[in-house]
Amino acid sequence: TEIFSDNIGINLNTLYAKIDLKKGTTITAGMITESSEETTADLRMQEYNMIKLSTQLATNDYIDIRLRMPSGLDYIVVSKKSVEIPVIGGESSNTIWVKLSEAETLAMSNAIVEAYTMNGAILYTTTYTEPGMQDAATPTYVPSANVQNLMNQNPNILQEAKNALFTRYNSTSSIRTNNINGELSQYQEEAQGNISNGVSSEVTSAQEQRKSYLDALAGN
Repeated sequence: TEIFSDNIGINLNTLYAKIDLKKGTTITAGMITESSEETTADLRMQEYNMIKLSTQLATNDYIDIRLRMPSGLDYIVVSKKSVEIPVIGGESSNTIWVKLSEAETLAMSNAIVEAYTMNGAILYTTTYTEPGMQDAATPTYVPSANVQNLMNQNPNILQEAKNALFTRYNSTSSIRTNNINGELSQYQEEAQGNISNGVSSEVTSAQEQRKSYLDALAGN
């Protein structure tokens, strides 16, 4: 359902209803969403703590998550996501929540592992300056062939989305074969150790955040 508003101060972009609306229904903010965040069956809130966050990042900001490789090559992994900063006795300094589709989650997982693999690679956020006026950027990161196959076989990804991903990745396949794979090949010997260290740091950070949350609930 498309909803339009010409009220001053309201985003003039097309909005979408999260539920079926009948004529005369009073619309509240919780019933609508921006076109970049349509509610689909595979949408999930994902938590990440291995991303370098923009210094002044705040809840409800819109971000791209990017992968910068040691060579300076830089790719958009997911684009225009509304971010939420968890509050655990104060806002978390290293953890964010974002809503991702199944395909976006798989792309992020692939990018995380590859960021761990390459010494000097970093996942980081960039913030939209005028999200109400700026369209979502087109993701430029191309996952590995194995992850693309997994996406194609995943029953949680709609066929329409699979077709769109196939078209995008097919047109940008040289990014994976010539650029990303070439850079990853330099780290074959140390890859497992780098990944293990990265995952260990990620798990430790998540455990510490969880403990802080439980302590706050208990009033400690």
